Amino acid sequence: MEWHFGHTPRVELDEQLAKFIRARRGEKNYEEFGRLIGCSGSTVHRLENRNQNFTRELLNKLKQTFRCTLADIFPHEFNGHNGNGTRPVRLQRPLAAFPAACSGTAESSARAAGSTFGAAE
Repeated sequence: MEWHFGHTPRVELDEQLAKFIRARRGEKNYEEFGRLIGCSGSTVHRLENRNQNFTRELLNKLKQTFRCTLADIFPHEFNGHNGNGTRPVRLQRPLAAFPAACSGTAESSARAAGSTFGAAE
């Protein structure tokens, strides 16, 4: 079973992640950037070209390395629907399927807005 945020298909999430990686990699080659985030250069290349699925472990490494949130990695998913720069996130699979990558900010924002995690629409 494939998961996604809200109504965003996985392929669009892959594109948002690829843009994030390209922007953060800058002038570093694939190997240098891979060492920075704890994976191989070939993995970075495949992620940028959307030829490899990302994992929650990778998202955690990116969040830790760049001190960012899921909203920074997936900006189209947090585009101001609450009027405060975030919108509730509805996961199509239970939160347990994606626990480590969910930042407290996204989770608390969704709960504060009355959204429920793990509920299919």
